Amino acid sequence: MAIGQCKECSQNVSTAALTCPSCGCPHPHPQRVSKMKNKRARKLVIYAVIIFVVVCGVIVSGVQDQNERERKFEMQQRDPVNTDRVGENRN
Repeated sequence: MAIGQCKECSQNVSTAALTCPSCGCPHPHPQRVSKMKNKRARKLVIYAVIIFVVVCGVIVSGVQDQNERERKFEMQQRDPVNTDRVGENRN
C-alpha cells in the first residue's frame, strides 16, 4: 500500500483508505483514469478528426465539381456552336 495526500486536508492517507481518517473525506485520493481508457479516447479523437477531414474534402470537391458543371453549362448556352472546346483558351 502506498501513502498519498488527502485532496481535502492534505494529510497522509493510505491509498487503500475509503475515507480520510483526519477529515472524513470520502475517496480522499483523486480518481485516476486508466491508461487504457485514455488511449481509447485518444484513438477515438484521432479517428473522428480523420473522418471529419475526409468528409470535408468530399464536400469541397463536390462543390467544385458542381461549379465547373454550371460554368460549362453557361458557356454552352452562350456559344452552342463551340461546345467541344468548352474550357479551352480561345484567341
